[in-house]
Amino acid sequence: MKLLRIKLENINIFTEGLEMDFTAADRIMNEDSVTKINDKLSCQNVIALTGLNASGKTSVLRLVVNVVDLLVKSTSLNLNTQFKSYPVLREGSIIQVDFITDKKLYRLESYIGTNNRNRMDNNEQCFFFSEEIIYSKKLSSLKKKSDVFEYKQDNVLIKRSELEKRNELSLLANDISIIAYVTKNKSIFLEDMIDPILNQIPESIGYIDDSILNLFDNNILETYIKDGDLNIEGAEEEANEDSVLIRGDNLTSILSSGTIKGIQLFNKFINTLKYGGYLVIDEIEQHMNKKLVYFILQLFLDKDINKNGACLIFTTHYPEILDMLDRKDNIYLLTKKKGVCQILRYSDFVSRNDIKKSDVVLSNYINGTAPRYEDVLRVRNYLSKQLERSK
Repeated sequence: MKLLRIKLENINIFTEGLEMDFTAADRIMNEDSVTKINDKLSCQNVIALTGLNASGKTSVLRLVVNVVDLLVKSTSLNLNTQFKSYPVLREGSIIQVDFITDKKLYRLESYIGTNNRNRMDNNEQCFFFSEEIIYSKKLSSLKKKSDVFEYKQDNVLIKRSELEKRNELSLLANDISIIAYVTKNKSIFLEDMIDPILNQIPESIGYIDDSILNLFDNNILETYIKDGDLNIEGAEEEANEDSVLIRGDNLTSILSSGTIKGIQLFNKFINTLKYGGYLVIDEIEQHMNKKLVYFILQLFLDKDINKNGACLIFTTHYPEILDMLDRKDNIYLLTKKKGVCQILRYSDFVSRNDIKKSDVVLSNYINGTAPRYEDVLRVRNYLSKQLERSK
């Protein structure tokens, strides 16, 4: 299964809607940057999101993760962490997901209702599916690129309301999607580093190749996890052939946060590349050298490495990282005005590819992508006055 588009309407935070397209809309000059499905359809191998603080970047990543849970894990709307812990959904919200599997294109269109349910004496608002429609068509039916997201009434495969009329949903809770009728025994491999824990390395990682370790810290010779403890052999310990035993709470006293993140990250993207899945990273530059970020991007843009069409989705505060990407249609800009977050596709505003993307973002050409000059000036004047008083 591959995601083609996620679209949400009438939701909190993004009250004007949210749309994230995983397909290539622009002309394809370099085929390493995309995964070709057929002559009419290709999917991005890297998607970047950037924007100011509190513009909704992390929320978008959480929504991607939880929409995947909805598709392939039959996760309840009321147990889904993003939908429940973060107030995204409301009465009348619409979740629309386009995806492809087994040479067929599908769309899940879910309409959300709310009711009050008494849970342990708390009158809690709960979500349910008031209606769901699944559309389907053959991949071979595409005549042109713009047909990908076009569905007609005769493409309707099934409706939740029809299943209810036939009493076929008696064992399915009203907060569980009917998409399992299509995605049962299907999967989307997804790893996320939205909230990495930088003081521990999961025991499941086991042996870590020294080539990966030395990329982040060339003083480490070997490391492995055994019985919950991290054993490190470093250059300084080589003479006495003893290894350093580190317990979780002392990990950061020996290894830097960047090294710990690197170990976690490489383990996740090896699996992502292997299974052709999705790797979601928040603030890719955090604790990472710029060259390492570039190296990671290039792994997903290298057909010899990324043979299974894996996709890296990341956020960044540093627009210079966008200059590493050849394409314009795989970049999303997050802005916030009067408490409302917006997600904008870079290619919808900029047609030229010979302009540095970082210059466009930092110049505030697309309003809301950089701090306003007057706001920066006000802070400067405030600090100047405070420092004058301290003399």
